[in-house]
Amino acid sequence: MSHREKIFIAGFATVLLAQAQVQAQAIADGPAKVQITSCVVVSTRSPEKTYDCTTEARKAAEVCKPTDECEIPIGLNLTSGKDVDPGSGFLGKRVTITYTCGGGRQQGGPYHQDDHATLVMDCSGMWW
Repeated sequence: MSHREKIFIAGFATVLLAQAQVQAQAIADGPAKVQITSCVVVSTRSPEKTYDCTTEARKAAEVCKPTDECEIPIGLNLTSGKDVDPGSGFLGKRVTITYTCGGGRQQGGPYHQDDHATLVMDCSGMWW
């Protein structure tokens, strides 16, 4: 084995060991937790009709703690049972939720507000 090959193998082994240490630290720290930073429901017909649903979204996400994935309904539960724009029809409101995963910002939506729909927030590292 040449001197250059020995140096390459030693360098490669060092990188692999460093990566293993970083992964071990990430596992020791545990999974990133879903933390909702904002939620808004906006009428598609009248964009000035909005509702800050952050409080309701955080309340819905309480059942998920302390996991790294959370699925919450995105219906009228986010607007305290009230229709933000009653004349806008079934698909007339859009929900956007922003959340963090251990410092990384993620966004869910905009999706139509629907009592039969849910939003999955995932901090497992598969998507970011």
